[in-house]
Order: sequence, then C-alpha cells, then structure tokens
Amino acid sequence: MKQPLKDKVVVITGGAGGLGLALAKEAVALGASLALLDLNLDALHEAERNLKDLFPAVQVSLHPIDISQPSLWVKTSADILAVHGAIDILINNAGITLAPQPIENIQSTLYDRVVAVNLLGAIYAVRACLPLILKSPQGGVINIGSLAGQIGLYGYSPYCVSKFGLRGLGEGLQMEFVGTAHRCLNVYPGGIKTNIMKNALGMAEDKREAMHRSFIKQASIGPEQAAKKVWRAYLGGQLNLIMGLDAWVIILIRKWLGKWGLKLLKKAFGFQAQSVK
Repeated sequence: MKQPLKDKVVVITGGAGGLGLALAKEAVALGASLALLDLNLDALHEAERNLKDLFPAVQVSLHPIDISQPSLWVKTSADILAVHGAIDILINNAGITLAPQPIENIQSTLYDRVVAVNLLGAIYAVRACLPLILKSPQGGVINIGSLAGQIGLYGYSPYCVSKFGLRGLGEGLQMEFVGTAHRCLNVYPGGIKTNIMKNALGMAEDKREAMHRSFIKQASIGPEQAAKKVWRAYLGGQLNLIMGLDAWVIILIRKWLGKWGLKLLKKAFGFQAQSVK
C-alpha cells in the first residue's frame, strides 16, 4: 500500500473517538504519526489501545486539552513538537452541538460553549500550529465542518454560526496558501454515524438515547467511510468536500426551491426540535 503520509505528523482535535479516531486510523495506514487531542484523557488512552491493536508500531502521543482555552495551546503545541519534532497536518475535527431548539430558548452559556469549541478552538489550533505547518514542505489543514456550514438549519443556530465561521477560516487559509505547496480542505458532511447527538448539550436525559438512535438511522455515512473520503480529497488537492447524500439533498432543496424549500426544511428540522422537548 502506498504511504503518502509517510514521516508526516498529523494533529487531530477530537481524536479519541468517532470521526476523529477513524481519521487517525486512516492516517496511520497512510504512513503518518499522530498527536491526538481530546478533552477526555480516558478516551484518549482507549483510542491509543485501539490504534496499537491495529498498528503495533504506531507513533502516537496523547494530549488532553480543552481546545477552547487559548492559553493551553502554547504548552500543547510545544509538547507535540517535543515528541514528534514537527507538525505537518492539522485536522480541526472536535465539535459539539446542542439539543435542537429555537434560538430564543437557548441558554447563553450553552450557545457560547458551542461557538467556543467549534470555532474558537479551531482558530486557536490554527494559530498555534500554523507556524510549524508552514515549515513543512507539504503541510496543511483539514477543517471538518458541516452541512450547517453551507445552509442555516432550524434549531441549530449556534452550531450553524460555528460551522459558517469555520468555513470562513478555511477559505481564508485557502487563499493564503495560493502559490505554495500547502493546502486546506474544508469538509461539509451531512450526518455521520457518531455520538455527537448522544453527547449534545442541553438534552433531556430521557430523550438522549432516542435522539441518538434517530440521528444514527438518518445519517448517511459511517465514520470509517467518511475518513477515507476526507483523506482521498485532501491528498487529491481538493479545496472542498460535500459528503453524504443527505447533505446534497438538503443543500439542493434549500438553494433551488426558495421559500418552498425553507418551509419543507423547517417542517423536517422543527419536528426534531419538538421531539426533544
């Protein structure tokens, strides 16, 4: 198997599970070393065991961090550099959401937390890692955005705000990288079969499992398949990747059906919001 990431160091936020761990596995299969970042140290250790079961010789370092705290990035980036000697690729994957609800019902602290993790965390990561990425002959950034970074969705205001912001961060980097060997891929998936809804902030506990099952049923792609698509797009030099049949369908409804599309999507996503009350 070709190893286009041989000798590359890949940093992944939210790397302990879900899509982050799937991206890590695929990166190792392509030859990379890993720095995995997550808020949960126990989950990081479990991810390490999982990786070493599959790839006994993997080089992986673990870095527990709340990515929304800018002061923590100075030490974390220095720790990664001390272990690996370089940072070649940053994947801004960490993300959280709220239980879907109209904007007027969202607590300010929860709204701010979603934006802090999904957007500010990615900004702090880029600012900390980019000086090292630019030293890499073929360094780059992958931003795991969302369908919610392409169109606004009923009940998901803070998530949409954060993902539209992440889109802007990535598109700015794409322009800055013009004329260089560096690259930035923005990814816009629909539903991926992960625990994001099970872990949603503000979710009533008696609704959490049912909402998770509904989300998994509707999601069009699993994390392993998604990870392969992401790496294929990045290595192929793509700038943007819209991923999943559900993403394409919703985008086309919103963009081509005008007000009718809005009404249709409000009905669909409004039903989600009603179901978590």
